[in-house]
Amino acid sequence: MSNLPLPNQNIAVPNICLALTRFNPMLSKAIKVCLPVVILLTSQALSGQSRYSRVKISIPTSGMQGLIKLDLDLDHGDYNKAAATFTSTLHESDLLKLKQAGIRYEVIVGDEIAKFQENIGIEEHQTEMLMQKGKLHFENSCESHLATISTPVGFIPGSYGGYYRFSEMQARIDSLVNHYPDIVQKIILPQTTAGGRPLIVVKISDNVAINENEAEVLYTGLHHAREGMSMMNLFFFMQYLAENYASDASIAALVDNRELFFMPCVNPDGYVYNETNTPGGGGMWRKNRRNNGSGRYGVDLNRNYNVDWGVSGPNINISTDPASDSYIGPSAFSEPETQAIRQFAQARHLKLVIDHHAYGNYYVTPYGVPANHPFTTADTKFYNYASALMGKYNGYFAGDGMATVNYYAVGNSRDYHMAGDIGVGNKQKTFGYTVEIGPSALGFWPSPVNIVPIAKSMFFANLQMAYMAGAYYEIQDRDRLAVTTNTGNFNFSLLRIGISAGPVMVTLIPLQNIQSAGAAYLNGGPANYGDTMHGQISYTLSTGVSAGDKIRFIYQVNAGGILLNDTIEKIYQPVNLLDEDAEGSLSAWNFTGSWGASTVSAFQGNRSISESPSSNYGSSVNSSATYNQALNLSNATAAYLSFWVKHRAQNGSDRLQIQISPTGIGSSASFSAVCGRQTIAENSAAPALTGIRENWTRETIDLQDYVGLTSVGLRFSFTSNGNNNDDGFYIDNIEIVKSPAIVLETKVPLALTLNDQHTGTGLAVYPNPVSSVLKLKPNSFIPSNYLVTISTVTGVRLRTTTIRSIGASEKSIDMSGLKNQLYIVTVSCDKTGQRSVFKILKQ
Repeated sequence: MSNLPLPNQNIAVPNICLALTRFNPMLSKAIKVCLPVVILLTSQALSGQSRYSRVKISIPTSGMQGLIKLDLDLDHGDYNKAAATFTSTLHESDLLKLKQAGIRYEVIVGDEIAKFQENIGIEEHQTEMLMQKGKLHFENSCESHLATISTPVGFIPGSYGGYYRFSEMQARIDSLVNHYPDIVQKIILPQTTAGGRPLIVVKISDNVAINENEAEVLYTGLHHAREGMSMMNLFFFMQYLAENYASDASIAALVDNRELFFMPCVNPDGYVYNETNTPGGGGMWRKNRRNNGSGRYGVDLNRNYNVDWGVSGPNINISTDPASDSYIGPSAFSEPETQAIRQFAQARHLKLVIDHHAYGNYYVTPYGVPANHPFTTADTKFYNYASALMGKYNGYFAGDGMATVNYYAVGNSRDYHMAGDIGVGNKQKTFGYTVEIGPSALGFWPSPVNIVPIAKSMFFANLQMAYMAGAYYEIQDRDRLAVTTNTGNFNFSLLRIGISAGPVMVTLIPLQNIQSAGAAYLNGGPANYGDTMHGQISYTLSTGVSAGDKIRFIYQVNAGGILLNDTIEKIYQPVNLLDEDAEGSLSAWNFTGSWGASTVSAFQGNRSISESPSSNYGSSVNSSATYNQALNLSNATAAYLSFWVKHRAQNGSDRLQIQISPTGIGSSASFSAVCGRQTIAENSAAPALTGIRENWTRETIDLQDYVGLTSVGLRFSFTSNGNNNDDGFYIDNIEIVKSPAIVLETKVPLALTLNDQHTGTGLAVYPNPVSSVLKLKPNSFIPSNYLVTISTVTGVRLRTTTIRSIGASEKSIDMSGLKNQLYIVTVSCDKTGQRSVFKILKQ
């Protein structure tokens, strides 16, 4: 692309002000008048711009290699194996190559730049493509990140179609430093670009001016100048950390124990070129602005690192043509931008680097030439676990180049961080990732209203990268749901998921019906990534604990000053409704499809239950495993389902749902998916297990919504799409327990005195059980106020009302809208200060 003439003529432009106020609602308070943004372009400039189109290519019989041989810019795209198509954004010269080669393609967006500028101001939230619903570390599953992650107040829109111009990036960085000088530092690297622009790194940590012995992470954006979300998502994350440091203890602990580095714009020259030549936004220049001679400009910075630079071969996509968008440069590290990152990496002790790009909704792992760099066992464990964790809530899938886009790229940043310059300066092996942010349907420049949702979809992944750089552990409760003795030990396991080795302490914090807990568990930590260690902490239950009572506590894990809490719920001496270890005949199950017993993997014993017992699952599968006995949860106050699971499945597409029917298992059954501790919600808002979990994991589901029902059904339902297949799901040690029936008095005495020890308040509560209307009758003619609270047995407050008593008149509370189950009714009297608690059964 050659330089375009400077604009000298006004043309009609869209008003983007409405879109910007929608981008961040806080602006609506500050912006009273919004003037149209006047975009100055000449008609000659508009007609002279190179055209980029988003197209769906029919992959030829020779496969992706047939496209690679055409020297196309295939760096981004959506590879659909089942449909044999590849969707990407290509320059008009590449489309001509396709046409000349006789390769069919469908144009989805004819002109990407024009489409972006048309979309400014159009409110098209396509959030179902952006992310799945789920929970963060400290939130309930099946909650949406779009609702639970607040947009930082300081994350304001930019003037480049909603994105920041380079000058605005610098201003936003200066603002962060000025507002949060104790934790934010601006670092200007020694190198400058060919255009004389600075290369800037932001550091976020406590004692920010000091280099402490803390795990280090580097986040980069805008290697490619047309991928604005790679930069905006980093500003969102930086602003969130800074704003929440003082108010969120978990964010403070993370910042205090990590050194986080951000380089939001690796390619200032290319980005400013887009600003200048496409001032309305949506510029499609990709490379830097190196002068290659003969009117040709730019090097693809993410092909300019030294690991396997310039290597060619089958399925490797590189270009030595200086006019190509994927030009690798005259030599490795020929560019000041890549030289700067190299020097920075050699001076630091980086543990993790994640290089942000757009688009595709996937993570790319090393290497461009896998045969040259075989993974170690630890490498494989890390990339399996980390990819699954980072993709858990945004639905991104992961793999190397062939697994994600069906070709390899060499000379990229992730390969350099893993294998380049090891031992030079402080440079060490650093786990590297490339993430392609945002769905293909939104292209390189999602409209302004989609910037925040896409940034939120990456929040959890960026956070997990910071956690995983240091000492970090996943805890699993190893005990059954039933607690049968008043004293004993609670057992757990700890999986090392942090790159750094380090000590760990586990403390048991009692919540309900535990009188005391033993000393905390201390361990120096396993030496190898992915290793598991086991521990236990003693307990003594509360005096007077009864069969059916809940036992609740927290496992608090402290690793390197970062605390994670896992709440555990059990039942004391419950009724066992289901106990399946898969070692028997499995005659209690009705299977469809290929479901059955598997000897491939088991949590305990030799067998588990699987939807594909001995091979990978197939395409377009819809199968199930139904427990063929209805479960009776009547007269219970609590019930839980628990099982152990491990799985490999295409993330977000192939999934296992745990389904419950409130109407049994027969022809009247009505199954629906339920939330568990590990489930995420799919695009359809149905919770499911998906993606990769190589380690056996405990899934626990609270069946409180079904307590009181006499016929409840259980089913595991598996579905897959028509694309990639994998190993599938293994389930073991399935158990369902409920509290035993509680014997209640069917009569409550009507005549009670203020000195009556049973009520204390002098208020009779009846009938018990109750069907619809609960009666309250004072036994005193003294005017009094009674505060009446109705709660579930788990402590969830449902209703609170104040009853004014004049004389001994009877009062009523309508309970017809409540479920049939046990409730706790608490009555407090303002005259006496006394309080009474009643167990009332609604049926």
